Amino acid sequence: GNYRSVYSPLKSIKVKQGDKVTAKQAIGTIYTDSSEDNKTELYFQLYKDRSILNPSLWLAQWEWITKHC
Repeated sequence: GNYRSVYSPLKSIKVKQGDKVTAKQAIGTIYTDSSEDNKTELYFQLYKDRSILNPSLWLAQWEWITKHC
């Protein structure tokens, strides 16, 4: 399908636009802000075509699959 994901902020990126990625594949390193007590946060957005999707539904589905398959 026409899915697109957005991850921010990243310190480094290991894939490029258009690459096909697999589950559990490292795609980058999350930035840790040393000026904010080593705070590490990841913002994740998921789109199908131009519509934003609820990523928690995808993450919950992946968690179920990894526990039951």
